[in-house]
Amino acid sequence: MKNHIELNSMVFRIIFLSSLVLTSACDNNDPEVDIDIGLTGIKEVYVLEDIGDFAINGTITFAERDDNSTLITVSLSGTTVGESYPVHIHSGYAAEPGSILISLTNVDGTTGKSETEVASLADGTIITYSELILFDGNVNVHKSDSELGVLVAKGDIGAYALSGIETSVSVLSLTAESIKGDIRFSERINGETLVLVALSGTSEGMDHPVHIHANSVSESGSIIISLNNVDGATGLSETNVAQMDDGTPVMYNDIISLNGHLKIHQSETNFSTIVATGDVGQNVLTGMTEEYIISAYSLENISGIAVFSERISGATLIIMTLQGTSEGINHATHIHLNTALEGGTIDVSLTNVNGSTGKSITNVSEKDNGTPITYDELVAFDGHIVVHPGTGQFTIIAKGDIGQNALTGESELYTLASSSADNINGTALFEERNNGSTLVTITMEGTTSGNNHATHIHKNTSLEGGTIDVSFNNIIGETGISITNVQFLDDGSPLSYEDLINFDGHITVHPSPVQFTVVANGDIGQNVLTGETKVYNLDEVNSSGVSGIITFAERKSGFSIATIQMSGTKSGDSLPAHIHENSVATGGSILFTFNEVSGDTGQSITNVEQMDNDGDELTYAQILDFDGHVIIHEVNFSQIAKGNIGSNSN
Repeated sequence: MKNHIELNSMVFRIIFLSSLVLTSACDNNDPEVDIDIGLTGIKEVYVLEDIGDFAINGTITFAERDDNSTLITVSLSGTTVGESYPVHIHSGYAAEPGSILISLTNVDGTTGKSETEVASLADGTIITYSELILFDGNVNVHKSDSELGVLVAKGDIGAYALSGIETSVSVLSLTAESIKGDIRFSERINGETLVLVALSGTSEGMDHPVHIHANSVSESGSIIISLNNVDGATGLSETNVAQMDDGTPVMYNDIISLNGHLKIHQSETNFSTIVATGDVGQNVLTGMTEEYIISAYSLENISGIAVFSERISGATLIIMTLQGTSEGINHATHIHLNTALEGGTIDVSLTNVNGSTGKSITNVSEKDNGTPITYDELVAFDGHIVVHPGTGQFTIIAKGDIGQNALTGESELYTLASSSADNINGTALFEERNNGSTLVTITMEGTTSGNNHATHIHKNTSLEGGTIDVSFNNIIGETGISITNVQFLDDGSPLSYEDLINFDGHITVHPSPVQFTVVANGDIGQNVLTGETKVYNLDEVNSSGVSGIITFAERKSGFSIATIQMSGTKSGDSLPAHIHENSVATGGSILFTFNEVSGDTGQSITNVEQMDNDGDELTYAQILDFDGHVIIHEVNFSQIAKGNIGSNSN
């Protein structure tokens, strides 16, 4: 629908209705400008935009003179030397120009300039500068006197001029023609709106009807504002919008907050085919998005992503894109409460996933119970998405955590080593959620069907042992997997991801829920090894035939685990081992006692954190610089092997 408004002043209403053509003092000849009349310094400048491929643009300046007349100066770039370009002020908008009301001096193509003094209308009616800058009109620059039908530049003036405030949104293709582009809403000084649709992919000879519809693209709705058709040759449509199709006034501020969307149709005769569309007003996306992973949960192997995008209104556009769906099968999809691991009731129903495309598009502004929910609330929501096999089947084929339950990408992987003949081993993956809690996934090899394994976090290192602090879900023997959401210690104390990855603890896997021997274990948190190690030789003493090494491995806590590995020991022996002060040559008293070396394995493993007597810390860094040596004794404390450590090892 073309929207028009009447001229603002009575003078111009009369002029418009009478269709009078105003000219400058000399009809087709360049009028002379009276240089004796000075300028007041008050002026208005309007933009003249290029049209088509001419690349001619510039400004038109209205300057007030001392006698209240107006000096109008046109300044253009891109003009051709020797050419002369007619210029007129028309009634109406540049998008929908009316009749010529004032003829200005032609623009000289050599200079790009034109000056005209305007003091009265053709019928002698006086027109002042103040009246002229309130004029509801537009300026057209023509190619030549013989080609007045060809415009090279144009622009709105007066109340129709643009304020400089505008907003643009994208128009997306929906067909193989790949017709797409932008729609620009520009505010006029009078509060109305210039709507420019600029598309690529259109074809000459095809005109495309364009409308603004109610609601978002995902919801659809009836036509509320009709725009001028897009010209297929240029891909352009310009419309002045001052009211809706039902006559309701609509200003620029109304347009940019409108609950609507744009649709571009194939043609007047193929109206039902939409070639491009895009949200407008409050439905425009802000650019804020969150992407969530939807993982397969059945043999169908359906998986994908859910993208939450914020609208200006605060509502949310949710686009689900899944792989593995089948044509003809639509999948009911919902947001449920709690984590995917915990499950919960449906809180928000989404549009079914179309099996043919794998897509679902939903506008979400409220929960199923009618409670409003914003984008900010959804991306902090305690919930998860569930995809079902069909519209009436509520088993689960895919799911994924959202909001506060989504994973941040921060994770720690810990090794769980076998500690029995069952040879069960694997890993524990700790993943941080947005809310600071932890998703713990334990994956073991060597488990057997029918045997479920109780699993816990215990205090201290695996070497020291300790009481249970956190109980996990049992490891299922068939899969070797346990998945647990961890927010608290067993006593109810809060436990965050940051707490866990710095925890003084270890994981223990038991043979069954009622058997508490250990089949696998591994240190976590501060007890994990950093990878930094230092090895010292322990040489044979007194022809004992016993020699080996001691390895200090740094823990994340800064302390260390000491592993003594000797050869030549006798089965059944338990050999004392200590750190002594000073060097081997000097000798000294015992400062730290290791666990005894087993004669059967030649091995001793000890957690090193503090000295024996005074309890002072003994860190890995201190050991590397320590003034000491290690001695391995017989049961009767005679020396059988020793070696310098720390500062004495060089």
